[in-house]
Amino acid sequence: MKGVMKWLQANNPDADDVTRIFEMTRIDLIDPQFLIENVVFSKFISDNDCVQQMIKNVWYSEYLTTGCNSRRVDVFVLHWDKTSLLSCFTSEGTWEDVPPAPVDPGWWYSAASLGNKIYITGGGSRTKCTLVYDVCRREWETGPDLKRERFVHCMATANSKVYAIGGTYSNTIEEMSENWQVVGDLKQNREHAFAATVGHNILVMGGRSEGCGSDVIQCFNTATRCVSNLSSRLPYSSESLRGSVHLPGVYLLDGDGNVMHVHVSDNDGEIKIQVKSTEKWRSFKYWFGVSWQNGSLLSFSGWDTNCEIRKYKLPERKEDNITFLKSTRSGNVFGVLPVCHKA
Repeated sequence: MKGVMKWLQANNPDADDVTRIFEMTRIDLIDPQFLIENVVFSKFISDNDCVQQMIKNVWYSEYLTTGCNSRRVDVFVLHWDKTSLLSCFTSEGTWEDVPPAPVDPGWWYSAASLGNKIYITGGGSRTKCTLVYDVCRREWETGPDLKRERFVHCMATANSKVYAIGGTYSNTIEEMSENWQVVGDLKQNREHAFAATVGHNILVMGGRSEGCGSDVIQCFNTATRCVSNLSSRLPYSSESLRGSVHLPGVYLLDGDGNVMHVHVSDNDGEIKIQVKSTEKWRSFKYWFGVSWQNGSLLSFSGWDTNCEIRKYKLPERKEDNITFLKSTRSGNVFGVLPVCHKA
């Protein structure tokens, strides 16, 4: 962001160009204090309503109202037990309970984070519902209904917007602003897939398609709203796939215990995938999530039990015998969501 601001000063672009630049920027990862002091009130941003709204949606309004200015990365476990939908595994290695949601969406909902908020959509009981959890305030609210029914789908965020993708009942992609709208079509059924954001592109990877495990990678361009199939494929066909994104690296784990490390590059809009390594761990079936942490993978798994955490050391290619605290709540684990937020 410092480089962007220097470039704006030197080149004096028009408002449309400034907006396009900020659409390509991960505003949610920028220090809020820097945004307030150096960006929001600059001559290029103060009169640009589109950029002001982007910043407000992610950080600005929450920063002013909460006074939070420190950052932490916690892992939120997606599980289901009626209205108990989330548990938080903190950066200190402890568990924190999350208040119950206002409604029960049923199992196999999906979630994505944007700023201090976690967006939950779909589920077996309420296939069109949207729930929003404010991590800083520890409060729930309901959002607008999806246009299509969603179940065993995936979600992602890109350009400060939230996307709900595929699932059992629909091949479409929806984008949320004030309301949900259909913006793309995968042209094929994708269940239990993993979505990774690369710039303004969302890669939909693996999962079950037409009843079989898939190695297909589809690319949704959020700017052009076009969906294309990449020539590159995953090294395994996976019925259920989870992942952790640390670009250019993407770390994937499927239900059969296949660990995949792929390198993603974006050269002038051309996405290329290079497989760096593959390993074999243990089988997790459908009830798991994975998060990268300091060169290792943490798996969070459980079927109607307390969540169990295991650690796989990537450099040594073996499981670490370290023991983690078990979650205080039980429920089927559908995935995990690392959230960088203001403490």
